[in-house]
Amino acid sequence: MKKITLFLGLLLMMIGNIRAQENSNYGFYLGCGINWMKIDSRLHYDDSEVYVETEKIVLPDTTIVRITGAHYLDVDDAKINPTTGFMFGGFYELLVNETFGIQFDLMYNQYGYKIKGTVERENSDQPGSVVYDYDATTKFKDISFALLAKIHLLDQHLSVDLGVQPSYCARAERETHKSISVKNHSYSSGKDYRPFNLSVVGGVTGCLGGHFLIGARYNLGLLDLLYQKSAYYNKDDDEIKYLYSNSPVESKTSSVQITVGYKF
Repeated sequence: MKKITLFLGLLLMMIGNIRAQENSNYGFYLGCGINWMKIDSRLHYDDSEVYVETEKIVLPDTTIVRITGAHYLDVDDAKINPTTGFMFGGFYELLVNETFGIQFDLMYNQYGYKIKGTVERENSDQPGSVVYDYDATTKFKDISFALLAKIHLLDQHLSVDLGVQPSYCARAERETHKSISVKNHSYSSGKDYRPFNLSVVGGVTGCLGGHFLIGARYNLGLLDLLYQKSAYYNKDDDEIKYLYSNSPVESKTSSVQITVGYKF
């Protein structure tokens, strides 16, 4: 929350410090998007909790339950579905001439994906196993800076926008719904996910009445964001530990965003 508040402060400062000039435009916009991610099968697991394997040792006077192992459970028949997210930001465009401009954006974005499937685990109360439905939504909350080249058409009533967008993930979290529980947990930057991303951006923007904007933008991430991790029981320390991969596995973002805005 503190990072989002800082972002809003920077955005207000950027808009407030801009001086209107004949060769520049500035304003703000907000919108929503549909987000996709292609997720590697190595990430098809339930990381909301660790499944602990145990064995019972029956003694004359008592019964001892001893941990023998620990791991994440796989999500079977996993399907990756899109999510929706909102975004808002401010922009400043420097007009080189009547048909070409360079635009700088500062924005807050949401990306992510949903994974659905089933999970099977051993039944602790009786022999056999239990299968439960699994539905988890992962969201990345980014602060992004975009650099766009704008080609103006139709007397500046329409523009074609192309550029790049570096982003910093202020927060990543997953909400998990299962037949047996609902959990919400945050991911750790640098361990569960890569905090920095780089995207290529393309879209169009229409201007109505000289001030009101409506746009469509496609964003394609170039970097994989998620790290594979595993849980295990360390007998020497008698505790559950976690192991993270050295590099992210396939997990690139992509989205289509529709925006409305105002140009001063």
